[in-house]
Amino acid sequence: MDKSSLQLIVILGLSGSGKTTAIKALKDRGVFCIDNLPTALIGQLIEQANQSGSPLERVALCLEVRSEADRDGLTTLFEELRQGDLAFELVYLFATSATLTRRFQETRSTHPLADRYPVLDEAIDAERTLLDSLRPFATHEVDTTELTVHDLRRRIGELLPLDGHHPLHVGLVSFGFKHGLPYEADMVVDARFLPNPYFVPELKAHTGLEEAVARYVLDCDDTTTFLAHLRGMLDFLIPRYHHEGKAYFTLAVGCTGGHHRSVAIVEALASYLQGRGIPLTTRHRDLER
Repeated sequence: MDKSSLQLIVILGLSGSGKTTAIKALKDRGVFCIDNLPTALIGQLIEQANQSGSPLERVALCLEVRSEADRDGLTTLFEELRQGDLAFELVYLFATSATLTRRFQETRSTHPLADRYPVLDEAIDAERTLLDSLRPFATHEVDTTELTVHDLRRRIGELLPLDGHHPLHVGLVSFGFKHGLPYEADMVVDARFLPNPYFVPELKAHTGLEEAVARYVLDCDDTTTFLAHLRGMLDFLIPRYHHEGKAYFTLAVGCTGGHHRSVAIVEALASYLQGRGIPLTTRHRDLER
């Protein structure tokens, strides 16, 4: 690989400012991400990524600075990277001390410097001091004080637009309400108002994967209208969830037992989404029950 073809993205900043959210946003966009790689190993990673035949073209590192040695090592590294021909971007995240304190209290997390600074305010101040000399290397600065997780993911996408990033992956799940809701569902719709093949003797023992049952469900006028609404909803939601930075969206369709109506609806939606080139998986959770 030509040395200049490697893109290195470094996420740096105050603990609690959203570094984990930022690195996950990049991972969801297809970037090879490493969290908290020791400073001494960064040079080896870059050297390996630059070797001919390496699959690593874009790498993101989320780094912590816990000591003066960490800071000094990164200072030397950033100076070398800035002078070299490597595509290098550093995103520095920060927030007010009051905001960081609140976030640590809400999550009940331990600050990385707590072993030396047991008082949270002191740990935050000490880390800010450690990072002050590294901040000038930043190519992007983001104040996350007023940002939600979703706002930050969006901001990362704006600052670091990536060609060929991963599209939203859609999951479609059929299920029976009598067996409980699917834990992975982001949204649940109820198909129990549709005509039920269970009460048709010649269809009862079959499933929505079979043509006769599927036609019984899909040929109903209410089903036609229902599917039109679901397709329109997906057409509306998918690009907006993608813009939000969401990597996965799971729609669950339920009927009473999860054998007939929900299965037929999921298969019809899957066919529609496949025709639009949207990555998806289907699962019929209760088909064997």
